[in-house]
Amino acid sequence: MTPVPLLLLFTAGVAVAGYGLVRYSRRALRDPYDATAIGTVVESDLDAETSARRGDYTPAVSYEYVVDGVTYRHDRVRANTDPLSRRGGTVLLGEFHEDAEVTVHYDAADPERAVLVPPEGGGSWLVLAVAGSLVAIVAAALGVAGV
Repeated sequence: MTPVPLLLLFTAGVAVAGYGLVRYSRRALRDPYDATAIGTVVESDLDAETSARRGDYTPAVSYEYVVDGVTYRHDRVRANTDPLSRRGGTVLLGEFHEDAEVTVHYDAADPERAVLVPPEGGGSWLVLAVAGSLVAIVAAALGVAGV
């Protein structure tokens, strides 16, 4: 490979890595559920009204948890707000049934912000893996070319 395509490939790898890092840090700042507590599910059912209106399956789960001696009650199940399929909603309701002991993920700076299913950062890591691959290809090509 000539140096120009390698330079373009390397630049693309660095740009993709930058994009991945920005995306990951924004998600971390937006969803800082960095602490956990053991909680108990108080109510668990399907939110029939919201589910019918949106055409998906929205679990309605209320849970209580204690942080520094203060009891909190919350109803946010997932940090991700994408709609659930029938199977996904059923699985969540089965996992978070009434009286179930659950791990509550909450914001240490604001314990009233909590979820049962924290955000997933998998997409950001995939972007970083692609960027690393591009840079590795360039490094390998430079090593073979003796540049």
